[in-house]
Amino acid sequence: MAQFKPLVRLTPGRARTATKMMTASAKSDPVSPAPNDCSSLPSMKYFIECTNTYGSESNSGIQRVVRSIVGAAVTIKGDPQMVPVIYGGHHFYSIEGRIRYPESVINTGSVPAQRVASVKGALRKVLQGVRRLLVTVAPFPAVVRFAYAPPTQWGLSRIVMLPLAWKRSGRALVGPARAPVVIGSDDVLVLLDSSWHTTLWNTVDQYRQQGTTVVVVIYDLIPLTHPQFCVPTVVASFTAWIKQAIPRADVVIAISNTIAIELQGVMDTLAVGNDRVPALTYFWLGSDLDGESVSTKVLDLELAQVCRSTIPSYAYVGTIEPRKNHFYALQAFDALWARGIAANFLIIGRIGWHCEDFVRQVKAHPAYGQHLFMFNDVEDNELAHVYDTVRGLIFTSVAEGFGLPIVEGLKRGLPVFASDIPVFREIGQEGVVFVDLDQPDSLADALASHIAQGAHRLGAPIEWMTWRQSALQLQERIAQCLADRSKTMRTAAHDR
Repeated sequence: MAQFKPLVRLTPGRARTATKMMTASAKSDPVSPAPNDCSSLPSMKYFIECTNTYGSESNSGIQRVVRSIVGAAVTIKGDPQMVPVIYGGHHFYSIEGRIRYPESVINTGSVPAQRVASVKGALRKVLQGVRRLLVTVAPFPAVVRFAYAPPTQWGLSRIVMLPLAWKRSGRALVGPARAPVVIGSDDVLVLLDSSWHTTLWNTVDQYRQQGTTVVVVIYDLIPLTHPQFCVPTVVASFTAWIKQAIPRADVVIAISNTIAIELQGVMDTLAVGNDRVPALTYFWLGSDLDGESVSTKVLDLELAQVCRSTIPSYAYVGTIEPRKNHFYALQAFDALWARGIAANFLIIGRIGWHCEDFVRQVKAHPAYGQHLFMFNDVEDNELAHVYDTVRGLIFTSVAEGFGLPIVEGLKRGLPVFASDIPVFREIGQEGVVFVDLDQPDSLADALASHIAQGAHRLGAPIEWMTWRQSALQLQERIAQCLADRSKTMRTAAHDR
């Protein structure tokens, strides 16, 4: 089996240079960013699969990435065209434009809209409760797929949400209303979303047999490398998914060079059953808050007051779960307060899994409501306000595929205090202080030094790519892999 060409590990200096090159390139706004070697490739379309996010009311993690990439992709004109699609059980269907944001974000404030949003919120709570019960009582693959199937397929979500009979972007709850898209042999199917619970492989196989190029996007390998931080059903579902996905892929593209290198180490094992090892590459994510302009949520009064405080405030942005290591950050602030140093700690993120003890600890903390705050329902316009006003961002995660809050914060001139892990070194630039997770006082000492020097924000924002540039880079890296494959095939044919 052929081996991968090693990828270049980006140092912070290389990262800065690459970002500047991408930003400069984007100013010319190329409509077809494919390299010259791709000029001989036939005209094609890139079909961007976004099934799970399309039916989701979440706007964090993978859903944020998918929603932002799709939103940017539909603005890119010219060839090759990028077409967002969802899977409806046996076929893929196109969607109109962007994936709309959760109704909690774009609520118009009208009474009917509020009523519908209220009903949907209640049904989603029922869905989450029944889902947890099902996978706990019967944690079998078929049950898990049924429990987590997106609304475009038959499953628990469709049954629970059926009373609303709601419609969205041309797709009714009972299934896609459009004719299936025609994906040809010259086209590319990009599995961008977390399709772990989507039974699409038989359809993907049909496209592969006709010659369609299949691209699989990998966000991280955390369920494999750090299973202790994941729900068991997620570990099982992801493991089964990646063993199905890699053998079918012509191109595997990670969201960072760090994850691509991790993949390189296990690809031969995962690609069993494929007649060749898929091409491996990576792209970077954008930094603009795409939902800021559409969010109409009124800024939380307590959040606004803390951000305006004369006491330096620092925010940890991210879902509350063990992997994010919020406990380590809280220990650092406990140490600061014990030294008599005034500082506010804002925990911003939805409540995730295996975090009940930590949430109880925060709410019972003597500093809660005075210097320690937790906000679990923050939309993009509120998050933008946080980034624009606090003195620093905390991100002490144990493992990540990228680290969106870091580039979001740097883009708005916010100094970052981050764990010293490879992917953060890859994307980290000036303005990032790396802390040692094995040394409890490392973060506390860094924060104390920052406060002693005036707790200043960065002198200027750190440049990073937009989601439009990210979508263009995704397209460009795939095109380069296809060009390399085409060149290799021509060379092999010539040698014969």
